[in-house]
Amino acid sequence: MQDITRNSAGPAERHPRSLAEALAPAPRGEGSNPSRHPIRVGIEALAWNQKTGYGRYCREIVSALLRIPTRYSFTLLMEADAIAPLGAEVIRVVPPPHASAPMRTLPKLLGLTRTIARAGVKLWFFPSPLNFVPVIARAAVLVAVHDTIPWRYPKSIFPSYAQRIAWNIKLRLAVQQSSRLITVSDHACKSVARHFRLPENAISIVGEAPAAVFRPLADCAALAAISERLAVPPQARMIVYHGAFAPHKNLRALARVFVRLCREPRFSDVYLVVVGSQSGPNRVEFQALQAICHGLDRVKFPGALEDHDLALALNRATLAVLPSLEEGFGLTGLEAVACGTPLIATRSSALPEVLGDGAVYFEPQDENTLYAHLTGLLADSSRRQALRELGLERTASLSWESGAKRLMEVFESALARTGRVRGFQARAR
Repeated sequence: MQDITRNSAGPAERHPRSLAEALAPAPRGEGSNPSRHPIRVGIEALAWNQKTGYGRYCREIVSALLRIPTRYSFTLLMEADAIAPLGAEVIRVVPPPHASAPMRTLPKLLGLTRTIARAGVKLWFFPSPLNFVPVIARAAVLVAVHDTIPWRYPKSIFPSYAQRIAWNIKLRLAVQQSSRLITVSDHACKSVARHFRLPENAISIVGEAPAAVFRPLADCAALAAISERLAVPPQARMIVYHGAFAPHKNLRALARVFVRLCREPRFSDVYLVVVGSQSGPNRVEFQALQAICHGLDRVKFPGALEDHDLALALNRATLAVLPSLEEGFGLTGLEAVACGTPLIATRSSALPEVLGDGAVYFEPQDENTLYAHLTGLLADSSRRQALRELGLERTASLSWESGAKRLMEVFESALARTGRVRGFQARAR
């Protein structure tokens, strides 16, 4: 069963003494809405602790919302151990749910639904469909659907057929209840519209941006230290991938291409560093990559890195590669470019529309083109410098604040409407 506590996030948090106190509005912190009677918006933030993916999106968009003066106040639904940002009211879910599970147990689902119903907000925003539950309160609902990867590559995402069915049911409910759907790029919008048989103008695009930590760094000592930590020689050229170890990330293709590249003497100083968690559902893919690269000491698997160390690794890299079969956006590629690292990216993403000629692209099934891009860029420092400059120019105009302002426009639209998008009689393919 789920209990709630509510507090204003700050250096210290206290638990309420009664349900009445728990449900009472808490004082607002720094950066809060100055309005005497703000419109309360609830945000499902149960993925807050996840380092990448939905967790990154949730933290960045919520933090940006809290930095902008607005007529809204924000109530975050968070796990018991998540560190809440200043300026937001918090409802704690105890015990924390398993955010990575495609569907909760029925008692947890019902408990979360009751918690949401008691919150007394005007609008609920779900930054991803992962933790969506039906909202039975009289509140508008917005759900962000980042991509259609779970439908295109279900075996890569769900361990069992039952989980796949549970996901489809949950998403059908999310689409039916949403005042509008939100997604992260024009590329994702077209894919989501096709899948749910919706007009594209029924979907709002709220874009992404690299976090502030991802930027060019000139700290030679720190760069040398991260190189030593990664077990890469100081003068070696380095290719980096960072992200999930999932089948649809197409890392096996990258590994095969790198093995091929290692046969050429002119690339004898090139290392491949694959950054990401190797535990849980990622374990099988990690083991497959180890098998492909067996005997190659120039392939390094350092595990997940904290953001500061990841930014250093990207700055140290000669090239970054994002080889995924599909990306709704491709934020990890954007993070590399924001560090000044030339990027080779999948064409099946938003990166061509966002970066343009600030990166080079390939069809994810085309390993020969990936190989040609790798060998060509590794051998051409002037081309790498040109990509660095173009990429930094493209990312300079991107910010989470812009996304947050766009999201607040969607809030306004949703609160002003009384109907659903097409009645949301959407039929998934």
